[in-house]
Amino acid sequence: MADLVVLDSLQDVTISCVYKNGVAVSDAMFEDAKVLVDTRLLESVVLGKISKEQIQCKVHGKTPVIGMVPHEIITEYLIEKVPEQDGYFIPDAQYSKLCVFERHRGTGHVSAAPLKGYGIKGGAIATSVAHDFHNVIAVGDNDEDILKAVQTIREIQGGYVLVSHGEIKGTLPLQIAGLMSTWPQKKVQSTIDYILTEAWKLGVSKESDPFITLSFMALPVIPELRLTDMGLVDVVNFTQL
Repeated sequence: MADLVVLDSLQDVTISCVYKNGVAVSDAMFEDAKVLVDTRLLESVVLGKISKEQIQCKVHGKTPVIGMVPHEIITEYLIEKVPEQDGYFIPDAQYSKLCVFERHRGTGHVSAAPLKGYGIKGGAIATSVAHDFHNVIAVGDNDEDILKAVQTIREIQGGYVLVSHGEIKGTLPLQIAGLMSTWPQKKVQSTIDYILTEAWKLGVSKESDPFITLSFMALPVIPELRLTDMGLVDVVNFTQL
């Protein structure tokens, strides 16, 4: 039988829209409520080896690029010449490096690709919310910050992480399966607001949510081009590149 742990109360959860027998359920009923969670759900980020070599992206002339579309979660399948050195993609202000790390079985599967339109400069963002597989997805303009963000995701066992110049600028732990927080709702919201503001300071386009939009870049059922831990997927033609 799995071990269970008791989490904090749900005192900040608003449930005034819930009715029983025609009577609104009072928030006070849940002030001292405890939540039992299988401990295995608090240890769901199982990453294999993480290294700079794993996130290198080879390019030869024009290469596939995931093009973000403002205010949308669809992407464009672009073929463009990107910055490179010695045959490897080098991110800049226009092209960010997008990476996906398998995080459920510790397989060590990692892939990387150019992403156009995200805009981050001098940092990286990582999250364990990455539909539908919910692997760890990260984006940045340098390998060091990308790796630090991903390593921090492992340490906090899921959530949102923002790193700039080697410094952790903000985290939101999502300890339950890497998708849900044990924190009160108000603390979660204030933390998200802070991290979003810090992300926009790093140049992330305000035409997209730094975390929510990023989470869809690994969803290989929405056109046109996506990245999984096994590589790029041409969703329109159902082929892996």
